Amino acid sequence: AFQAMGFEDGDASDAADMVAWMEAHGLNGLAALGKGLDFLLNEDKSQPPKLIYQDADLCVVDAQNKTILGHASLAIELGYAKCRARGLSVTKIRHCHNRMLIVGYLSRIARRDMSVTAFWRDSHEPLTEVLVRFIPAEAEPDTCKHGLPATPDDTEPNDGITLVMVNHVDLLPNLKPEAPAND
Repeated sequence: AFQAMGFEDGDASDAADMVAWMEAHGLNGLAALGKGLDFLLNEDKSQPPKLIYQDADLCVVDAQNKTILGHASLAIELGYAKCRARGLSVTKIRHCHNRMLIVGYLSRIARRDMSVTAFWRDSHEPLTEVLVRFIPAEAEPDTCKHGLPATPDDTEPNDGITLVMVNHVDLLPNLKPEAPAND
């Protein structure tokens, strides 16, 4: 189906794997895909993402207002390589859509013994922040999604995602609620 939409072979396989992984793990991959399907069908897939900036620890990629499905894998792999070399990397993917679908890609990174955390802010009302974290020992991600009670005056529209990858440590506390104490 992704090839019929104009995805290159590798990107089509990656996108299908990502949606299937999310669906198999109860993360509603098909529903997330459905939300962005109209946009996905009408975007120009001929323009690859642009590398805006990079140094030893950071890379910034412009997805050029495209879906994360066809434009995340290269940015994620670049961040992964930087992290393996330096112990920590930050990858920013700007101007991308369908960001929840990145979770399938992040599971691949975690299976390669890497901690990865993704953060983004959905700009619809109410303003919602999403944090997804994988640690290597866990098969499922920790997710935290919350709405801000009021939109801060200085908030600018944000259609990007930030990824932090780390070797050998976990940057955040457990996002899952603790089990109730037994008396």
